[in-house]
Amino acid sequence: MKFELFQVMHLIQNLQAEKRTAELKLKELESDNESLNRKLKSVKKEKDVAETKFIQEQSNISSLKKQLQFFQVQQKAIEKERETCSKIKQKFSQYQNIERLLTACEVDIKETIQQYGEASKESVQNLATYCSMLKREYDKIKSEKKAVKSEFERFKRENMSKDHILREKEKEISVLKEQLTHSEEDLKKVEKEKHLLKRKILNYRKAVQSPNGENVASVSFVDKMMSESPLNDIKNNANTPVLFDESMDKMKEVDLEEYSKKSVSPEILKSSSTQSSQNKRLQNSETEVKYLKIGTASQNPNKRQKCEDRTQIQGLSHFNIFKKKSGVGDYSSCIRKGFNGLGCVETFTESSGRPKLSVPKRSISRVSKNGKMLKVPALPTLDNFVTLD
Repeated sequence: MKFELFQVMHLIQNLQAEKRTAELKLKELESDNESLNRKLKSVKKEKDVAETKFIQEQSNISSLKKQLQFFQVQQKAIEKERETCSKIKQKFSQYQNIERLLTACEVDIKETIQQYGEASKESVQNLATYCSMLKREYDKIKSEKKAVKSEFERFKRENMSKDHILREKEKEISVLKEQLTHSEEDLKKVEKEKHLLKRKILNYRKAVQSPNGENVASVSFVDKMMSESPLNDIKNNANTPVLFDESMDKMKEVDLEEYSKKSVSPEILKSSSTQSSQNKRLQNSETEVKYLKIGTASQNPNKRQKCEDRTQIQGLSHFNIFKKKSGVGDYSSCIRKGFNGLGCVETFTESSGRPKLSVPKRSISRVSKNGKMLKVPALPTLDNFVTLD
């Protein structure tokens, strides 16, 4: 009876220990799920902001198109004015020819007047009236010529300024078209990242609902997370569109890589002040990753495998397996640095959970009263015995 009681107590203690470890893992996964949900909400907000910007840019483009049509109409009117100006120039050249003829005939007219003398006063009077009429007509044409010339110069200046404005508007429209193409590509990438985050949340939920919590870090789960990681499809390919600054009439570039790091980098585990100082020292001292250590491999912990080609560890860098040093806390933990599966490099402290309770060993008498050896029964195991829902 005592031995059976001991077995039952041993089973109960093991079950309680596994229950506590499972609860700790469940809490950690729930916190990860909440952080991912917050990140998904922030991505949705960014998407809404991008959509509003896209609508504003469309309205700006429509207004610019209307202005372009107005300038085209004005250009057609200016072309008509040029045609009329060319016609007026032709008439002016004709009047200049008439003036030359009159100046050339002035000597002949004087000679004819002297020949006729006082005998033909009526003819002289007629000639004088005719000359005065010609002079008045000539003065009128001269004044019209000046007015047409001033009008032509005014139209020429207006046409030059409007051509300059038209060229500037065409440049702005081309820049806005490029910006719209870049923003559409960025929206597609955000949609893709959102879809991948949803799939990752589903995988976390499946891992939480699995019967054995230790299978979360199994090879199949790791391969699945690696294949669904956004870094395999999107490696900082965010375009950098050229935007307008509203306060200044200048062009500026927005670095979307830094913006994506600020908006996507999650804070999975907050470290203490001592751990943050250790992390700063590690980041300042270790600029390059020279060694690769996998915690699940059965190898000597003092030896490290040297990796000369850094591309060999890029596939494994999503799973935070770079152990640096143990942290300070109630439970055993380690500081890791690497990709967190969401597109950013991060250094954080990962706890390995509450330690298992050790059962005190009791000396069992192997000799019976008769002097014969007693067979020590094998202790029962919990494999395929308990399922936690």
